[in-house]
Amino acid sequence: MFLLSTAAAAAGGWGDFVAASDSSLDPAIIAAFETGDFDTRLSICQAMGRRADPVAQSLLFHLIRVTSRGERHQAEHLLRALLESLFSPEGSPEALQQRYAANREALLDVEARWDTFADPQLRAILLRILPLFDKGQARPILMAAGSALIGMLEQAEGLLPPGETGLLLDFLAAVETIRDPDFLELCLSITRLSREKPVIDRARRASAAVRADMGSPSLIFR
Repeated sequence: MFLLSTAAAAAGGWGDFVAASDSSLDPAIIAAFETGDFDTRLSICQAMGRRADPVAQSLLFHLIRVTSRGERHQAEHLLRALLESLFSPEGSPEALQQRYAANREALLDVEARWDTFADPQLRAILLRILPLFDKGQARPILMAAGSALIGMLEQAEGLLPPGETGLLLDFLAAVETIRDPDFLELCLSITRLSREKPVIDRARRASAAVRADMGSPSLIFR
C-alpha cells in the first residue's frame, strides 16, 4: 500500500493524492507525513478537507501527540491548517456536521487542550467549530475559554492585542450561536470590561441572543 501511494504521490504531489484518497490509506499518508519535509506535511493537511471521506482522526491524533511532546511551533501551524481545511466556511452545514461526527473523539481531545496552544489562530478555529458540538460537550470548553479571555481582558485593562481581540470576538460568536444561559454573565463581564467598541457591540449581541432564548428581552441591555 505504501509503495502504491508513494508512486501516486510522486506523480501528482501528496496534496492531489490525499484529496483523491480515503481513510483506508491513512497509514501510508501518516508515514509520508512523518518522513516528509514541512511543505509535504502542509500539503497533506491542506488537502484533507478536499477528500470525500470525512474521517481524519489518524492525522488529528498524530498532531495532538506531537504537540504533547513539546514540538509546538510547526505542529500547531499544521494542526491549524488541517482544521481550516476540514472546517472551511465554504462547506455546507451538513458537510461540516458530518466532518464533526466522523472526527468527534479527536476533536474533543484537541478542544480540551485549548488553553495549552500558543497559536491564537489555532485557538480561534477551535472556538469557531465548537457550535458543531453537542451543547453538553461544548459548554465546559467554551466556559473555560471565556473565563481565560476575561482574565486576559482584566489584566490588559480592557484593551487586548489584535490576536486576543479576535479570540474574544470568536468566543462571542460561538456564544451567540449556542445561546446557553450559562454564558450570560461572561458576556456581561466582557461588555463591562472591554474598552473596544466592536467587542462591546458583539458582547451585547450575544447577550441579546441568550436573553431572547431565556424569554427576557426586556433585560437585553443590562
